[in-house]
Amino acid sequence: MEYKQQQVIMNNIDRLLDKQGIKRSTIEDALSISRGYLSRLKRSEGKAYTLSYDLLKKIADYLNVSMDYLTLNTFDHTTDENSLIDFFESLYSMSIEDNLFWNVIELNELNRIEDDPDYWGSLGPIAKKIERANPDELELFPDYIAKSVEDYIYQDITLWSILWVGWQSLGKGRKIEEVVYTKVNITGEVFHTYLEKINSTLYLYRVEYTDSDGVNKLSDIIEAYLVSDDENHFLCNSTDWGEYISSKLRDLYQIARDKCSDTRLNEDARKLLKQFNAN
Repeated sequence: MEYKQQQVIMNNIDRLLDKQGIKRSTIEDALSISRGYLSRLKRSEGKAYTLSYDLLKKIADYLNVSMDYLTLNTFDHTTDENSLIDFFESLYSMSIEDNLFWNVIELNELNRIEDDPDYWGSLGPIAKKIERANPDELELFPDYIAKSVEDYIYQDITLWSILWVGWQSLGKGRKIEEVVYTKVNITGEVFHTYLEKINSTLYLYRVEYTDSDGVNKLSDIIEAYLVSDDENHFLCNSTDWGEYISSKLRDLYQIARDKCSDTRLNEDARKLLKQFNAN
C-alpha cells in the first residue's frame, strides 16, 4: 500500500475512534495486535509499517464501516458530497447493527397503486397527484404529462387526477450526459425507515429513467428522499454524484432488502426484546 493512501486510512481510523469514543489500545487489544501498532502505521515515510488488507478489513468490521469508507479522502469531495457520504455510511452501519428498522412496499403493491387513484398517495414522495391545472401551468409539466392535461383543460373539466412520478427528481426534464430524461418508472420494491434523530423518513426507490420517446433508458438507479413534517426532499440518485455515493446507495438498498425478510421481528417486538436482553 502506498504511504499517502495509508495515511489517509489512518487519519480516518483516528477520526472514527474519536467519534466513537474508542482508544487505540482498546481496538488493538480487541484485534489481537500489539499495543502501539496503529501508531507505528502512522510514522513518517520509510519508517511506517505496511497496513495489510486483512487488518484493514478487521478494523472496518470493528468500527462497523465499509472498507472503502476508510480509504476515502474527504479532500477529494465537496462539502455536500461528504455530507451525503457520512449520512449513508451511518445508515449502513446502523442497519448492520439492527438499529434501523426497514419497511417495504412490494412491487406488486406498487403496480396496483399506479392503476388506482385511491392508492396513489401510497407511492410516497416520488409521486405527485395533479388535481387541478390551467393552460398557463402546462409548461411546468413534462411533455407526456402536459399532453394528458390538455385533454382535460380544453374540455373545461376542472376536477381530474393525473399521477406524476419523478416530479422532484426529474421535474420537467433532467439532462444526463447528452440525453434529457423526463419519465421515471419504479422497477423494484420501495424501502423506507424512520430516522428518529431528525424526525424524518428516508425512502429508497429503484427506478428507470426514460426520455419522452422511450428510446433512451437509464436502468438500476437508486433514488433517495427525505420526508419531514409533510415536506418532501429529493436527496440524490445513484447516477449524478459519482461512484462512491452511487455504490453506497446500492449497498444501502441491498441491506434494506436483506433486513425485510419474512422471518424478521416487527419493530415494537424487537424493541421489547432488546430492552429485556439489555437488562
